[in-house]
Amino acid sequence: MKTLSRFAYLFAGSLVLGWFSAGCDKNQLEDPDANSDCRIQRIVSTSPAASGGAQTYTNYTIDYNYDSDGRLLKTTYAGGGNRVITTVDYRYNTDGYLTATHSQSVRNTDSLGVPVPGKALSYTSDADFTYTNGRLTGYTVKSAGTINPTVVMTGGYVYNATGDVTQKTALTTYDYDPAVVKELPAYASGLRRTWTYANKLLTDYSEKTEGGETHPYTIQNGLITKVTYAGGYRTHNYDDRQRETKVEVYDGDRVNSSYTVEWSKGWAADRALPVLKGFEAIQATFKLNPALGSVSFENADFGQPFYVEQAYRYFADYPGYGLVQLTALTNTVQTNARGLITSVTTVNTDQTPSLPARSSQSTTTYTYTNCN
Repeated sequence: MKTLSRFAYLFAGSLVLGWFSAGCDKNQLEDPDANSDCRIQRIVSTSPAASGGAQTYTNYTIDYNYDSDGRLLKTTYAGGGNRVITTVDYRYNTDGYLTATHSQSVRNTDSLGVPVPGKALSYTSDADFTYTNGRLTGYTVKSAGTINPTVVMTGGYVYNATGDVTQKTALTTYDYDPAVVKELPAYASGLRRTWTYANKLLTDYSEKTEGGETHPYTIQNGLITKVTYAGGYRTHNYDDRQRETKVEVYDGDRVNSSYTVEWSKGWAADRALPVLKGFEAIQATFKLNPALGSVSFENADFGQPFYVEQAYRYFADYPGYGLVQLTALTNTVQTNARGLITSVTTVNTDQTPSLPARSSQSTTTYTYTNCN
């Protein structure tokens, strides 16, 4: 039975399962579009032929639908010539609170994008939300797929008298058929995670299983600067705007890989999404990932999630060469009058040693309403 690395699974889980990684509002951005009618409507990404034989990005579109009150009703992601279709529906009660989401994803290709007739892979995710005194206090998310384990995540939020989050919890359990599921999380079912906050800053994080309790994060000024795990650790560095700029991954005391990030001045399109009623205290980290099929929260404890990358460089210990740069990605960003991105041209260059440099390019455009 293959297992995913702990970091890879938790990161994927934060996107697909969503809710456990929501941060507090200490990173609330000075958003010019707060409480406005500005809405993202469509995202289209296209890729011309690659140079040097590099594989191109997958073309995709994402459409956003709203009701007459401006609330998000549905997102639809179509990728690879409609070979991957993901829809997410959002349901509200009569008081306007989000009560449930349902996502359905169908993939008609193998891992290389080749169509596989009669062997479509499906993935579903259902979330329910509960509120107390007008604030989100509990959630349950159940996800399952053709070749995925059935994962259930339950958790909640505790607030102080002024409405700030003081604690966040998440319990993850899973079940699976070993004859079908070949890839599992790298931890036992029943992992319980707890985040503790004071004055809107993260102060502690713990993971608890039957084997005991650990506190793997080193935290400074509410941001995670080091994550320790069996056999190694990661370090995280930030700029003065709390944006992550460098991550180094260590095996023992040796750097195994790293990446650096430079940031543009553009706002991500997520800032043109409506504020969810009852989510105000955690809204600073609200994001969507329609391609993966769920509402999600980016973890602001690892820095601000709403800026747009301008450059990304990845380094790794490559056999016979040592620590070398393998990937260089640059974005040319255009924005509208409100600072929201309207176009991003991405050039991704593969710099694997001993091979000719190969590059691919994509252009992503963003369409809004009421954002002029």
